[in-house]
Parts: sequence; C-alpha cells; structure tokens
Amino acid sequence: MSAIATSDAILAGSTSEPAAAAYRMFYALAGLALLATVCGVGRHLAESLAALMPGHGTTAVRLAAVPASAWLFAVAHLVAAVASLAVGYLVISLAYPRRFLEREARANPAAAIQASAHLLGAAVIAIVSWGGCDAPSLVVSLVFCVLGWVAVIVIGAAHRLVTRYRDHEEIAAGNTAAALAAAGLHLAVALVVGHAIQGQFAGWGQAFSGFAAALVVVFGLYPLRQVVLARLILRMSPSAMDAAVAGQRDHYLGAAEAACYVLTALCLTAGW
Repeated sequence: MSAIATSDAILAGSTSEPAAAAYRMFYALAGLALLATVCGVGRHLAESLAALMPGHGTTAVRLAAVPASAWLFAVAHLVAAVASLAVGYLVISLAYPRRFLEREARANPAAAIQASAHLLGAAVIAIVSWGGCDAPSLVVSLVFCVLGWVAVIVIGAAHRLVTRYRDHEEIAAGNTAAALAAAGLHLAVALVVGHAIQGQFAGWGQAFSGFAAALVVVFGLYPLRQVVLARLILRMSPSAMDAAVAGQRDHYLGAAEAACYVLTALCLTAGW
C-alpha cells in the first residue's frame, strides 16, 4: 500500500487515543506559540522604548517623553510579529512536500508532530525577527523574517536529499518515529536560523555576512547524526539507523535523533 493510500486509510478510520492526544498537543502548542511570540517580541519592544526614555523622572514622565511615533511603530512590530507567526507557519507548511498536515492531525499523530514542529519553528523566527520602534527597523525585521523562512525550508529540503527515506512519505503513513526525527531536525534548524537573525543591525552587508556565517553551524548537524549518534553512540551504520526509523518505526531511535539535533543546536547557539 502506498504512503498516500495508507494516509487516506488512517483518515478514514476512527481517531485513536494517541492521535487525539497529538491533535490536542498541536492546538495547545499553537496557543503557547502565540503567547511566546507576544511575550518575546514585547520584551524586545520594551528594551527599544526604554532606550528612548530619559534616565530620570517619574515613570509617567519617562513614558510621556517617548515620541508617539515610536509607540505606533512598536505596536506595528507586535502586530507584524503575530501575523508573521501565522504566515510563517503557512509558508513553511506549504513548502513541505506533504501539505496541510493539520488536516490529518486529528487521525494521524505523525502529522500532528510534524505540524507542531512547523508551528514552533515559525514562532522562533517571529520572536527573534521583530522588535523596534522606528520605520527602518520594520524593513529590517521583515527582510530577515523572510530570510529565516527561506533558510528553514531550504535546509529541511536538503536533509531529505541525504537520508535514505522520505520523511513526508513516512509521516503520511503514520510513522511517528520518522515524525519525531524530522520534527527534531526542524526545531534545531529553526533555533540555528533564529540565532543567525539575532543581533544589532549595523548595515546590510555586515548583517547578511553575519547571517550566512551563523548558518554554517547547520552543516554540523548531518555529520553529528551520521558519525556521533549512529556510529559512536548507537554502534550502527547510518543506513541501519534509517532502516530502524523508516522500516521498524523505532520510536526510541526517532526520539534520540530528535534530541540529538535539538541539544546540539542549543549548545552551538549558546556558544559552548
């Protein structure tokens, strides 16, 4: 049975308890992603507005000293950040070979896991991209937000070219092990891309070169999987690991691969 037929069969059947739990997880994460975006961008805006306040006086006096245009641009940044969370999720989801995963999430836990990863990845990009209180910062934020989406999509597609199975086909067939591994990679890439976007803007040339240099970290994820995780830790060949994830649907191995990606991204972006 093909992956598409298998997915249709899953959708035609009754919703299992694991699928229902994964479906609820997706919508719970949607709320958390929205809250994290508002809080994260709100912190950036507070820092930008605080820089415009005088160093003395009461709180009311200091707030009144901030130009009205700065408040308007700060609100525009917050609205744009929330909008980019939704648009970013849509763009990343449409670029994925298996589209509209959220429609399958009610009956297919693998689809819910990958859709959740797309949502969290979009949230990471939105949080780090927006935050400012003037017109130029809106343009800079928009450019690097779009660059973040493109980087996440391209790097994810490159990973599918080097693995021996197609994660979207496995996810369509309900393979949660493959979904865990793919979700871990997606989150790791989003963390690295988000780290590349962060920082003070000091000109377009320096910003683009810094963004490209920070993305070099991504190239360390693949040999880490092939050498460190597969051969040194698990004592198996990369092809055997692919077979265990795709053929045997080993959930523990899929979770281990996801944890390896995410923890590595956290360590590298923290400067360890």
